[in-house]
Amino acid sequence: MLPKEVLDWCKTYTGPKFHALISDPPYGYHYNQKSWDNEIALQTETWASIHHHLLPGAFAVAYAAPRLYHRLAIAVEDAGFAIHPFLLNWHQMQSMPRATKAAEGHYYGRQVLRNSIEPILLFQKPTKTPKPTFFSTGAGTLNIQAAQINNQWPTNVVVQHAESCNLFGCEPACLVPNNPVTESLLQTNWEAEIWERTDEQPALTTIPKASRFERDVLLEDLPDTECKRVNDGGLSHDPRFAPIQVKNFHPTVKPIALAVWLGKLLLPPDQFQSRLLNPFAGSGTEHIGAWLGGWEEVYSIESDPGYAELAAIRISRWQALAEKHGKEAVCAALSGRNLKSLLSEQTQQMLF
Repeated sequence: MLPKEVLDWCKTYTGPKFHALISDPPYGYHYNQKSWDNEIALQTETWASIHHHLLPGAFAVAYAAPRLYHRLAIAVEDAGFAIHPFLLNWHQMQSMPRATKAAEGHYYGRQVLRNSIEPILLFQKPTKTPKPTFFSTGAGTLNIQAAQINNQWPTNVVVQHAESCNLFGCEPACLVPNNPVTESLLQTNWEAEIWERTDEQPALTTIPKASRFERDVLLEDLPDTECKRVNDGGLSHDPRFAPIQVKNFHPTVKPIALAVWLGKLLLPPDQFQSRLLNPFAGSGTEHIGAWLGGWEEVYSIESDPGYAELAAIRISRWQALAEKHGKEAVCAALSGRNLKSLLSEQTQQMLF
């Protein structure tokens, strides 16, 4: 975990190249006037500098803003990467329509729709010799077997349960309600039925949004920080959206389970020493998920000193949790939304 500007790191790094890249870069919205949410990820220079440090054939995934993903794609393509002809689509229900003003041109009234898709760009450093490159370095393919869902070929869609869903049912607004596997848990003799119904499931990954518990877990000894949940405007005066006290003060934390799945999708074969680059680390979620998913070396870079320190703490404590219980147990707890079962008082004391 390196507290450094990504362009500075690119100029000075002389180590071995990386098999793949995973990143949640700044979207360029200038969220709450934060200096880190700039347009660095929308600039060709940034991705051209990163391009040099990836192995030929290396795949990459990067979260993108719904309104600005096209600018990210253009910057990536102009830097020499090949854009794959589909997006990974993360469907979710916790989004809000952004306020609009009639005075600002054609964005009049309340015509804007609530966005429920967060795109994830998939791209690759091209190579003219893909087969020899793959057999010599391990870079250049997606790990379909590791990313399978219900023993089926994975699709480019990740569906998010509503935050209040649990193992015993979904709320009415959930995108994946009445899950047959969930229903079978409520019936007698479910052990036989659950295998039949699992086989009938579509090849979609269902991953919940990062809850406040997941964001703050293992950080209980850190001081509270006030966090704004919305930009200034009408909603900021609604008591339901008042600032809250949090441990993890990064505003755009992604679910670790999603990072695990993306990490597995990018993972090279076992015979190669896997090396993953994460040039915009944030609070460390992608680093944690990729390591849990099987990556041996993950290099993360973060320009904001506060976030870099937070990420280093989260990474070390999640690694300690996995060393105690095993990576598979932690991943199962994340996907099953029963992480609390792993966190006994003795475990917390060991981690702190």
